[in-house]
Amino acid sequence: QGPSGRALRTRSVQLVNNVNEDASLAPWREWLQHNQIHSLLVAPLVLQHKAVGTLSLYSRQAGFFDDAKVELVKTMASEVGRSLERHDVMERNRKNESELAFLSHHDRLTGLPNRQLMEDHIARLISSESDSARLAVMVVSINNFHEVNARLGHEGGDVILCEVARRLRKEVYPFGYVGRVGASRFIACTDRFDQLDGLINQLMARLQSPVNC
Repeated sequence: QGPSGRALRTRSVQLVNNVNEDASLAPWREWLQHNQIHSLLVAPLVLQHKAVGTLSLYSRQAGFFDDAKVELVKTMASEVGRSLERHDVMERNRKNESELAFLSHHDRLTGLPNRQLMEDHIARLISSESDSARLAVMVVSINNFHEVNARLGHEGGDVILCEVARRLRKEVYPFGYVGRVGASRFIACTDRFDQLDGLINQLMARLQSPVNC
């Protein structure tokens, strides 16, 4: 209801060169008197044609803001708005680039590493292992997945894939990697070869549990 609200609603500069003459400032009268503020100027900050904030200046002198100061503040607010727009564009571009970088190495549906990234993980694990160490690579496939899609539709099939991915990730991480390398095929790898039997048993038990679609 005050100058700041009017600036946001109208996207125009609000000038009050005598706060005692603006009835809309009544809720803040005590604060203004305490701080000896007698005039104020509020300019909207506009981002993509929307007012997103204000630039507010206060003075202890009545009538302080003449035409030259008003134009100066308008220019300042305009420059701040343009800077915000540039920052917004840069942030959106950075986010898009990050998403593209992520999707180039991950499955879009499950968020798991894709075939290329899994090959990199496995190659790195192999190169870092000693001669006596061993690496386990497991392939998990959903049998007759085309029938699942036929009965439940692709949305139901996606639910199954995401749930399988979640269960695999929960059992294998942080002891290895899990990736989706085909429509209904996953790969898990781990260098905890001494725990392989227990891991397989846990995976089998978890994967055999029903999935609610």
